[in-house]
Amino acid sequence: VRKFVEWFGALSTNASIVVVESNNAQFVSQSVPASMTAGQAYSVSVTMKNTGTTSWTNSGAYKLGAQNPMDNKIWLASSNRVELAGADSIAPNQTKTFTFNVTAPLVPGTYNFQWEMVREFVEWFGDITPLVTILVAVPDIISGPGSPVPLTAPNFGCNSSAFWQIPIQTSLF
Repeated sequence: VRKFVEWFGALSTNASIVVVESNNAQFVSQSVPASMTAGQAYSVSVTMKNTGTTSWTNSGAYKLGAQNPMDNKIWLASSNRVELAGADSIAPNQTKTFTFNVTAPLVPGTYNFQWEMVREFVEWFGDITPLVTILVAVPDIISGPGSPVPLTAPNFGCNSSAFWQIPIQTSLF
């Protein structure tokens, strides 16, 4: 176009432009104890930055998912995901801190703590959090009369067993 005068020359062909949305995440930080007591609850946090082009929402099925091994239920009793709050909308370049409670396994040993963002039924994406190997120890229990009681949890990702003495008190009157 010649400014304020006329259009000139041949028209160009139409070009299609496709905008592709992408999911990506960058690990920022995490706070998790290096050791825990079997069966005890702990508050932990994982912070991730949205480095993709889509916003993370609960309705979009964006979650923090357990890794190492993938989809394990070692830390969360009823799930292997930490969901966003219903009102959360994490736009590109924003961070989200997932703060949640975990329960240490009942069987003492070492366990992996690692997470990654997931869009449920679509894809895992972004950085996996750095591996934290957590030592789970036997709780302090007062010994009393009686025989040791073995406590084992087969197929729980650990080849440990513990023997605890549980005091029993009885009274005739």
